Amino acid sequence: MSFANQIHIEQRVQAAGDKCAEYATLNGEESPDLMIEYGRALFDSAKASASLLEQENVDKKEMVLENPKVKIAGDDFEDASENEEEQSSGQNEDSVRNEGQDEEADANADDNEEANEGLEDDDFVNAFQIVDLARVLLSKQPETKERDEKIITCRLLLGDISLEDDNPPQAIEDYTEALNLTAKIFGIESKQYVQTAFMLSLAFESVDKLTEAKDVISKAVSSAKAIKSELANDLELKLKDLETELGVGSNKEEATQVTKESISGRTAVQNAVENIVSQANDISQFARKKRKVNK
Repeated sequence: MSFANQIHIEQRVQAAGDKCAEYATLNGEESPDLMIEYGRALFDSAKASASLLEQENVDKKEMVLENPKVKIAGDDFEDASENEEEQSSGQNEDSVRNEGQDEEADANADDNEEANEGLEDDDFVNAFQIVDLARVLLSKQPETKERDEKIITCRLLLGDISLEDDNPPQAIEDYTEALNLTAKIFGIESKQYVQTAFMLSLAFESVDKLTEAKDVISKAVSSAKAIKSELANDLELKLKDLETELGVGSNKEEATQVTKESISGRTAVQNAVENIVSQANDISQFARKKRKVNK
């Protein structure tokens, strides 16, 4: 990630936090919507920081391996003859020195990782707490479809945060709640259900609960097939309607216009099918990538 992108993310965090504070000051209560956005910004910042810190640790380790330490102090200067003697004896100790450098590089990298883990954890914890508070506030509101959709958003975001923060059990809990509520609000034959099922399966797989992961994936596949089947039926109905219109056209100009509408309608339905397939492929690629990293 570039420095400019990092600055942009930090600015988003600052702006989102300011909006939350301003709203609370003016209204005497928190805004769940603004808190969700604040939590999302914090999550993005946490991921960016974790990525940068990881790269810094790799760079520092490589620097130690490629540039052996050289002591330069008042008593460390030696004449040429002493250097020649040390060079001959030093050649016999190269392997030992290199091993020591490797160990030192590993130790330094470990120290840096341990020192930075606290910072990363704080970022992820803050993001989780903000989003979870938004969820709690939403749960106290009257039950409506709009409210439940926002709770689903919270649950999914909480699951993403936990999965990224190596806390699969918490991710499983939130993804499961999101999946159950999604089935209630959108139905099991919806792209939202398929996408959430994929994420829940990924969380199960990350803790080697392969049976559970398989069960969830099976449900997702069934849902995806149902979605595509429904779209295919819509496509067939649309074509029949357009064929009927073509058959009753009063003149060539009218028939040509209906043909254009037929192409437009068919393309719209085909695009819907392609979007479903594309979204499923995107999730599959993410799942494979995450699984490879975990290994």
